[in-house]
Amino acid sequence: MGLENILDVAERMGFDRKQLYSAVQKKYAHYIRCSLEGDTGTSFWRLKNFKSLQQGTGIELSEEVKDVIQEAYAAIIKNGSIARGGTYKMPVNLEELHRITGVDPDVSEDIVQDRYAAIIKDGRIDNLIDLQEITGVDPDVSEDVVQEAYADCIRKERVSGFKKLREITGVEPSEEVVQEAYAFLIKNGPIELLTHWQEITGIELSEEVKDVLQEEYAFLFQKNAMNSIRYLQEITGVDPDLSEDVVQDRYAAYVKNGVMGKLADLQEITGIEPDLSEDIVQEAYSHYISSREKNFSGFKKLREITGVEPSEEVKDVVQEEYAAIIKDGRIDNLIHLQEITGIEPSEEIYRALIEYCNEDLK
Repeated sequence: MGLENILDVAERMGFDRKQLYSAVQKKYAHYIRCSLEGDTGTSFWRLKNFKSLQQGTGIELSEEVKDVIQEAYAAIIKNGSIARGGTYKMPVNLEELHRITGVDPDVSEDIVQDRYAAIIKDGRIDNLIDLQEITGVDPDVSEDVVQEAYADCIRKERVSGFKKLREITGVEPSEEVVQEAYAFLIKNGPIELLTHWQEITGIELSEEVKDVLQEEYAFLFQKNAMNSIRYLQEITGVDPDLSEDVVQDRYAAYVKNGVMGKLADLQEITGIEPDLSEDIVQEAYSHYISSREKNFSGFKKLREITGVEPSEEVKDVVQEEYAAIIKDGRIDNLIHLQEITGIEPSEEIYRALIEYCNEDLK
């Protein structure tokens, strides 16, 4: 297929060269306009026909057709996709139209700059690069727009987009924006990104953000989320600054509930040593021994931590437990309890044990 062959056939059909040229230009324009409508598949087919017709006829694009292409560029830049697929509004994207037509965009810079601003707000930084490469227009957007985009990148974990935005715009993230983003991460997570962003921005936590961090510590402490506090402490390098009264109350609660393993964790996290009253300790001793759910190991641990010896009242409770153990025939528990408490069974307990041993076997 060649232009001369087509012209010869056209002349035999009664068309002159001017008529054929005009008809082809109209078809070019039709394909371009229609490519902006319908679905992506139909749009691609129309652009493919445009390219095939151009290659088959060899007829160059007229200035009028180029104007139609520029109009299409403007429409796509305003409402369509820059690259990689279309949208429900506009099935063809800018990169595809540029590749198929071979015509460079020559649209109003205002249109391009408006799209830059929209792209930055949407966080589609890859499209920023594509638009710059296709149009040859450098982004010139307000610093406020760029700063908001930085904040969005931090909140949404867009590390690559953040770096590209800084490279393309040359605008550095402001201290205020970064600190606000840090506060967002502390409250909403993922907190593990905090260190990464500090490395990228070179900005350390401000005193205001550290205050936010302390509020988060207090919230987590209230929820008894000690593992979360420890993790946050490891990530930020900032120790929780909890009031001693609050911490001591928590120690007392742990002792009361017999969760002795958490005492060491709490001390490690807060740096505050337990300062438990003797009444609390003695009450806990009695509870660990006499409660339905025995906590002999808790008794031993509490004694080791506080150094408080069991009171006479507690010793009486232990003697009562000895008696109950013998009555139930749980001699192994008798020995175990004595080893833990260090309390010698009374003569009455020994008598009960001897009587138990002399009972008739059934």
